[in-house]
Amino acid sequence: MPIIAITREMGSLGKGVARGLGEELGLPVIAPLADIYAIASKGGAIIRGWGATHLLREIPHVVSVCVCAPWTFAASA
Repeated sequence: MPIIAITREMGSLGKGVARGLGEELGLPVIAPLADIYAIASKGGAIIRGWGATHLLREIPHVVSVCVCAPWTFAASA
């Protein structure tokens, strides 16, 4: 199962992207980093948080994603 680490810019709706991706793939979405290893070892997870992509960047099978939005979109959200 995949492990996907997601970070986001403020106003980019990254939380919704993580939630939708989790629903589509049938994976739990984890916000705090405390239980990463326990949950990820059970098959896969989407790990959302500011430090997730940084902490897991050296692990080859982790996909790191940054959700961004143009400033005009972020200002209207």
